Amino acid sequence: MAEPESESGEIAAALQRLKTDPASLVATNSAEEVAGRAGQGVPPGTDIKVDEGSWEPDGAGGGVIAVTLTPPGGSPQVYAAVMVLEDDGWKVLATAPVEGAP
Repeated sequence: MAEPESESGEIAAALQRLKTDPASLVATNSAEEVAGRAGQGVPPGTDIKVDEGSWEPDGAGGGVIAVTLTPPGGSPQVYAAVMVLEDDGWKVLATAPVEGAP
């Protein structure tokens, strides 16, 4: 099993693909619900910052990490990203906005 620090770095790298290939990050269990809309929440030019120190593994091949998305000309919004490790890498199972985050 990978160390949490190693996992968080891998996840941070994966989440950068939101800029170029958001569909590649959709978890198998979420694919039907997302149905081709993976990029709608990440307009071109969005800045993506992953708080690697926030990674909380669940011990079952996934966990939650904080990611801040700042669209061009917009305000930053922090999300909790529920991540799952699939055969081809880390995927996003779900996201939820973090209310009151700085």
